[in-house]
Amino acid sequence: VFLEANSFISNTYTVSDSYSNPSLGNHAVEGCSDGLFTFTLPSPATSPVTIGYTVSGTATNGTDYAPIQNSVTIPAGQSSAVVTIAPVNDGIVEGTESVIFSYMNGCTPESDTIYIVDNSPLSLNMGTNVTTCPGGSATISVAASGGVIPYQYIWSNSAGTSSSENVSPPATTVYTVTVTDLCGSTASGNQTVTISTFTTDAGSDQNICSGINAILTATNGGTYLWSNGGNSATISVSPSVTTTYVVTVTSAGCTAIDSVVVNVTTSPVVNAGPDQSLCVLSYQLQAIPSIGAGTWTMISGPGTALFSDQSSPTSNVDVTVQGSYVFSWTEDNNGCSNSDNVSLVFSTPPLANAGTDSSMCSLNCTLQAIPSVGTGIWTSSGPGLATFSNASNANTQVTVDASGTYLFIWTETNGTSCVSADTVQILFFQPIANAGPDIAVCQLNTSLGAIPSVGIGSWSQISGAGTASIADPSNPNTSVIAPLQGTYVFEWLETNGGSCFSADQVSVVFTSMPSANAGVDTSLCQLNYALQAIPSIGTGTWTYSGLGSASFQNIHLTTTLVNVSISGAYNFIWTEDNGHGCMDSDTVQVQLTQTPTSIFTASLIACFGDFSTLNYTGTGNAQSSYQWNFSNGNVSPGVGSGPQAITWNASGVYSVSLQVSLNGCNSVVTTLQVSVPPELDAQISSTDLLCNGSESGEIELTVTGGTPLSSGDNYFYVWSNGYHSEDITGVPQGFYAVTITDANGCNVSRNTTIHEPPQLSLDVTLPQFICPGATVPLTIYPVGGTFPYAYFWNGTSSAATITVSPSQNSTYTCYVTDANGCQSQMASTTVSIFPPMDIIAAVNQDSVCQGESVVVTYQVTGGAGEPYTVTGSDGNVLHSPYLYYPEINSSFVLTATDACPQTTSTNLPIFVYPAPPNAFLADSVEGCQPFSVSFIEINEDLGQSYVWDFGDNTNLSLAKNPEHTYTTYGTFDVSLVVTSPDGCKTVNIVEDFITVYPKPNALFTYDPSIVSIIKPIVTFHNISEWGYEYNWSFGTGDSSSAINPEYCFPGVGAYPVSLIAVSEFGCRDTAVVIIPVKDEISFYAPTAYSPDNDGTNDVFYGYGYGIDPGAFYLAVYDRWGQVIWDTKIWDSSLSRSSGWDGRNKSGNLVKNDTYTWLCVFNNLYGNRTEKAGTVTVIR
Repeated sequence: VFLEANSFISNTYTVSDSYSNPSLGNHAVEGCSDGLFTFTLPSPATSPVTIGYTVSGTATNGTDYAPIQNSVTIPAGQSSAVVTIAPVNDGIVEGTESVIFSYMNGCTPESDTIYIVDNSPLSLNMGTNVTTCPGGSATISVAASGGVIPYQYIWSNSAGTSSSENVSPPATTVYTVTVTDLCGSTASGNQTVTISTFTTDAGSDQNICSGINAILTATNGGTYLWSNGGNSATISVSPSVTTTYVVTVTSAGCTAIDSVVVNVTTSPVVNAGPDQSLCVLSYQLQAIPSIGAGTWTMISGPGTALFSDQSSPTSNVDVTVQGSYVFSWTEDNNGCSNSDNVSLVFSTPPLANAGTDSSMCSLNCTLQAIPSVGTGIWTSSGPGLATFSNASNANTQVTVDASGTYLFIWTETNGTSCVSADTVQILFFQPIANAGPDIAVCQLNTSLGAIPSVGIGSWSQISGAGTASIADPSNPNTSVIAPLQGTYVFEWLETNGGSCFSADQVSVVFTSMPSANAGVDTSLCQLNYALQAIPSIGTGTWTYSGLGSASFQNIHLTTTLVNVSISGAYNFIWTEDNGHGCMDSDTVQVQLTQTPTSIFTASLIACFGDFSTLNYTGTGNAQSSYQWNFSNGNVSPGVGSGPQAITWNASGVYSVSLQVSLNGCNSVVTTLQVSVPPELDAQISSTDLLCNGSESGEIELTVTGGTPLSSGDNYFYVWSNGYHSEDITGVPQGFYAVTITDANGCNVSRNTTIHEPPQLSLDVTLPQFICPGATVPLTIYPVGGTFPYAYFWNGTSSAATITVSPSQNSTYTCYVTDANGCQSQMASTTVSIFPPMDIIAAVNQDSVCQGESVVVTYQVTGGAGEPYTVTGSDGNVLHSPYLYYPEINSSFVLTATDACPQTTSTNLPIFVYPAPPNAFLADSVEGCQPFSVSFIEINEDLGQSYVWDFGDNTNLSLAKNPEHTYTTYGTFDVSLVVTSPDGCKTVNIVEDFITVYPKPNALFTYDPSIVSIIKPIVTFHNISEWGYEYNWSFGTGDSSSAINPEYCFPGVGAYPVSLIAVSEFGCRDTAVVIIPVKDEISFYAPTAYSPDNDGTNDVFYGYGYGIDPGAFYLAVYDRWGQVIWDTKIWDSSLSRSSGWDGRNKSGNLVKNDTYTWLCVFNNLYGNRTEKAGTVTVIR
């Protein structure tokens, strides 16, 4: 044999795996990084050395990587050679694949593995296009996937080098980003930032009347905020004063502002006065003026109306006919008008006349009222009931039911409130006789009962069987005695003078009373009896009550024979009737009894313990007494007629007897014999099985007692398995029951159970994985059978637990036997070796701002499986996904460890941007509502963007140094978010930075609500909120600092009263209310005076208020209508006219008499008024 030098390698060598691009981790990457197997000798080869190997794994040679040979040659003079695994970038997602080199290193088999991972195409997901406001910023972004991380980013227009950038273009700009992965693959995409041009229009200014809504509409917005808090494009407002409304419109983050003015003219608050019902055809209207000019008009009514001054709120109005009228008072203030209506009912007053008083001997008459106007109705009062034929007829017929004096009232009504009444008195003296109800008595005396009315009365007899005796004929309730029974008629006659009388009759029936006697009570042992009644007067009749039925030979015979159907106590009633309704009854009680019999039957007892039933068949009933003799048997119920159920505790022959009694009537004694057989009994025993599932069981049975069969077996047997012999053998495990029956059909049952040991079986340690080189115990767990057990592993007797340490996946089999030689089933388990570990990791972004997180995700495969312990270079134990907060540029290293422990690692490079500075001040931090503040960000502007939040939820600001107005009070936090050109943000929040004090709400009411010059004193009620000090101005030059002042206005007019409320922080608010002081018109004069120069009441004056001195006239007339005194002088300072001293125009004193006066005047508004009255001169 000849061998070529170095053709057989006997020396050792080493094999290592590496990768052409170590930055990609311990992987070969398709199209990017190759795997390298390096074979190294201890020293350079003196001649070429060829090393053979086999190639296996999940990757396919020549398909998933470039083809390779089954050997490698190390050239002479060199100590190593490399086999390159060049993955093919096929674009197919296959997951991680393996290439395994297996070789013999000397006499030792060894292997090494290179892993190939996919390289999917690089793709981009661009952020959405953005629209921003002029001077605003926007974020452009891209999300890369596929390829090999980390990625490099380059944006056009020098926008930056990270996946997300913040830009502020001056005009609409398209940004292009180019992304390059670690393998040099590139992809590009575009994102557009559009600069918006945005305005809004709040519409033209509007003119409205107070209390009317104005509709305001802004345009071109996405969101709206009006200065009154409205947040829609269209709002409805109703200001009380002229107001400017400002709208802030936001669309796509851009803001525009416009304003609109709503001019308000005050609308009159109209009050036409209260509705009235009047008993006249003239009325002074009572409208309460507010603002502007007013006019009266008639809306409806049955006639026409005449106004004294149609523009005066207190104009007089006269109507031509009575009825319901509606008048409208309309006020106009520069085109803003309002109206109110008042309803007046005018009515002519009626004058009732009920006629003249009268008297009559009658109970009816015709009333004679004299009607005036409206409608009338009669009512009455008196000693009885009055009935009108037509109560609304002035000449109606009336009937009364009792004599006496009656008042009849005639009431006339015109309209709703005009009422007049008059009364007429009528005396009715007609008597009404009443002799009382008819009478029937069972005796020859009674009392009469007349009901007297008026006048005097007397009794007399009209008819009867004899002449009755009347005790007191003039007494309406006298007693009367008849000599004979029968029907009598008596008359009661009443008279009230002259021919005014009345009579009534009553009928009285007198009858004698019978006395019944039914005989004496008794008791008999039979069902019939001859009754023994004693008669008195009239006709008698027998009736009865009792348990059964009864029949009489003759129900009217005192000594009749009666038969009853059943035994019992009977009541026989003898009733006598004299034929005139007078009756009497008596009762006799008789006990009638039929002697009962004692016959009964007894059923046979077939089996010991059974009952014999005793059935009574005699004639006794529930009222009978039953005397039994049971010979010490056990009986139920043991009393009464039964049926009785009886048994005895021992076998033998027993006697039973019975006697029955009812109401002292006793039967003969009846006796019967009853036989009891011996008790049937059985004993049972069994033998159990040795092994589960065999049939070696035995059962033995022994039977005694009962009544044996006459031939063959002594008893009949029925087993639950169908056998009929006394004993059974060769049976399997189970429950067995047997029924034994004797000749009388008596039976007894017994049962037993044949037991078997539990089924012999086993459990074994479950299949499991172990770490390479580890040992593991395997254990058999027997169940069932009979202890002790014998154990067998792989067919060899051994202990229950063995310890193994396989070098490859292995299977182990086992079984057990028990003390009775029973064998279990075969069982097996496997032990497998864990594969090598691998870890793949990635980050969501490789460039972040300081303080931002990086999301680290990873996947660990192989090894002992989950759970894996993965730690980072920050020392923390990780859970995917993991938030990592890098502080500086660094590589994040992940190390995975399984339970063996085996380990594997990878690293991720990360870049960190610095955070922008953020600090600010304010020109003022406290003030009154509304409060304007200027904010200043104090750091150098290096391209940062700003977002302010002022804490009051009204709006934000993007300016570096904004100004903001707080419209609500409170304490507010202020926050500022600053974003650097790199997109990094810092947040600065100053809590309770701004304090806005509430503006007080000045508000007051006053009393009275309508102020008259008669009493122009007004009390003001301050209901302001948050006020600390107050200043009142009353529109007259006067002022007050009181909280709730009282003020007297100097004259008629409209006074602007203002209240200024000042808070404890110096904040102010003002409320103004116009208070009109109303003029009043009044005039009155005394009804009498005494011009006798005694210094008291010597002069007649007219008094009043609101009268024009230039249009006044007062005159006094005598009874012939001649003016005897007049004047045109009105003294406003004394509120009275010049005086009349009681002299006529000739200077002579007038005589004592009543005179008429008339006064005609204008009020201060020029409206004419007339007043008239009378005055009496007394000396």
